[in-house]
Amino acid sequence: MDAALLKEKDKRKISAAFHRQILEFRGRYEVLLDEALRQNTVLLGRVEEARRVHSCVGLVREVVEEDATVIGKPSKAKVPAKKTVSARESAPVAQAAKENDFIVVVGKKNKRKKKKKKKSKQPAPEKATKTPGVVATATKKAKAVEREKARAPARAFVVSAGDAGAEAAKRQLWADLVKGVAAPKLGNFARLPRGDLVVKPADDATYKALKEMEASGKMVTEEKARWPTVLIYDVDRDFGGEVLPVQIVEQNSGLGLVKEDVVPLFKKGPKTGDLVWWVCSVRPSAFKSIVGKSLFIGLSKCRTVEYVDVNRCFKCQGFGHMANRCKATEDTCGRCAAKGHRAKDCQSVPVKCANCGQAAQSGHKECSALHKATIRVGRRTDFGSK
Repeated sequence: MDAALLKEKDKRKISAAFHRQILEFRGRYEVLLDEALRQNTVLLGRVEEARRVHSCVGLVREVVEEDATVIGKPSKAKVPAKKTVSARESAPVAQAAKENDFIVVVGKKNKRKKKKKKKSKQPAPEKATKTPGVVATATKKAKAVEREKARAPARAFVVSAGDAGAEAAKRQLWADLVKGVAAPKLGNFARLPRGDLVVKPADDATYKALKEMEASGKMVTEEKARWPTVLIYDVDRDFGGEVLPVQIVEQNSGLGLVKEDVVPLFKKGPKTGDLVWWVCSVRPSAFKSIVGKSLFIGLSKCRTVEYVDVNRCFKCQGFGHMANRCKATEDTCGRCAAKGHRAKDCQSVPVKCANCGQAAQSGHKECSALHKATIRVGRRTDFGSK
């Protein structure tokens, strides 16, 4: 082939570049041919090896079956002693038959016994004890809130202290109570930050006496149970507080609501854009029909969730009242819990909650004081019949 190529090249029928390309192609072809021959030789060897192994295994099986039928049970004296094998060596399970340099081993796998773990003799760690200021887990908080929601709202009366003070109001309350009932029973007694008193009757007789005092104008007022509140997401900003209840009733007729069942309170959410979030007070009988559902309002399908509004004072950082009714004489920082300055003027590096003492700013979601305030709000809220 080389001679033919040189002859054609000398006759100038092919160019020198084309001659080089043909030679390179021939070289690659020879390499591929050699590799194919080598692979074919390897495959032939493997086939021959497999045939030998197959014939060897058949021979071993015949020998084993013949020995099993002819030879009886060996005597104890002829039984060879078991060979001890170290943990790192694999114990042989049968003899090997050797033929044509191939070894076939017939036997069972060696099953190692699992080692039993030794029990620690060290004493078990003591259970963690509850310490003041440690926040409860999220599960416990949720269960406590659900228990309060399942109960009927607590009956409470607010006694106005007036200019006479809390002590004088307390004495006057007792004097008026014993006139209406011989043995008044009050389940709880507390003083509000503004100075008024809160009393909770423990029986129907005391409750009736307090209602009679309210009717006669004795500065006693029953604290009505709060309606539950819901947060409605993604409401068109064009719907105001007057139009929103009407729109909810008309577009969600299947819920059986009336306009008075929904009372818009205030807006939350984005300050700009076409959508806002509305916080609404809902009648207890309609609460279960609305919460957790989606309402059609305008061109939107709005998701609703329960909303718990707990007031926090930004002067003393306490819960249950606003700063305009706070009786504290100095500010408490909501960042470091120190007195004498506000959070915007704080220069302290470590943060601390003024209520629970945790390393977080006051009002954080895991605060134990916030959890207790949430439960108090739930006690004063009527969620309807269960």
